[in-house]
Formats: sequence, C-alpha cells, structure tokens
Amino acid sequence: MWIKQRLSQAGQERLADSIKPRWSATLRSRYLSSGCWNCDALQGDFPVDEEASQLLYDKGVDALDAVLVAEVPTLVWQRTVHGDRGEGSGVLM
Repeated sequence: MWIKQRLSQAGQERLADSIKPRWSATLRSRYLSSGCWNCDALQGDFPVDEEASQLLYDKGVDALDAVLVAEVPTLVWQRTVHGDRGEGSGVLM
C-alpha cells in the first residue's frame, strides 16, 4: 500500500487508483495488484518484470520513465524487491 499512498501524494491519482486488492484463487488470499486504467485487466508480475528487464537490457536505466521518486524504508524496499520469502519480485504484493 505504500506505493499507492506515495502515488496519491504525488498527484498520480489515476495510477494510484489502478492498484487495488484482489482475490487470487491460486494463492487463496487477497493481494494488491495493478489493473489497466481502461478495462481493469490485471497487469501481472511476470509481464511487468519481463518488460522492465527487457527495457533495461536493451537501452539501460534511461529507458524507464520515472513516475515518482520517493524515500522508501529499507524493510519495505527489501520486501518489494525480494518478496515475502526472498523468492523473487514482490513488486505487486
């Protein structure tokens, strides 16, 4: 939820509103996810990670658009990058 709050504070309401709790039948729990602004289709972890990784590989960090620059507590950042159990990206969790 920290990213949703930071986006709202930065005037990025439309982007913040696209992040909301959803139910996962696979996980059997609720989680935060990002949906399309227009049709509310889910933007899953794998496609988002793959797209960002490919942009970085092809063009470097300058290829990524900066929507927000914010200070993030270390523990929050570690969970975001490594997930709850260190198994990989937890960006949308």
